[in-house]
Amino acid sequence: MRELFRGFLAIKSLLAAVAILGLWGRSYFHGDQIRRGDAAQYIQLGSGSGSVVITFGHDGKETQLRGSWHYLNSRDPQQVLAAAQLGDSVWNRVGFGFNQEVVAVPVRGLMVNIVVPHWIIFLLAVPSAWKWIMRRYFSDEPTEEDILECPSCGQMFARVPHACPVCGQALIIPEFQ
Repeated sequence: MRELFRGFLAIKSLLAAVAILGLWGRSYFHGDQIRRGDAAQYIQLGSGSGSVVITFGHDGKETQLRGSWHYLNSRDPQQVLAAAQLGDSVWNRVGFGFNQEVVAVPVRGLMVNIVVPHWIIFLLAVPSAWKWIMRRYFSDEPTEEDILECPSCGQMFARVPHACPVCGQALIIPEFQ
């Protein structure tokens, strides 16, 4: 049952990674943004030129993100990055950035921009799927579902440690004929 659950999570991870790859490719041709909140408090996610721009706007009052998510029109990918006002640095050229500023229009508050490249998000989404595939199809080590046999006393065990509790010998996978 645990292996089935791990497989389900791995498939979700793989689907997220494929979606990120698709968005990454699209980001070089179209700048996309989605936004939730109002002028005083909002979160905005943008994608353009290989980077994800996360923008938080907050007026300093109790947080209440009103409304639902809204898609903003596609823009030039460079405009999505230019709106973050990051300037020019080595980190910005490889896709990372951070900026915060106090704004007065439309509401006085703090605006924070965080920029990360799509490739780092992809790398964060892939490991569980990769680990599951490698463990399931390419590993010679016994899994929890394997039946193990003690080579000394011949006893068979399921879901036990890697040593025989009777004689202490390391367990092996039996060969059924």
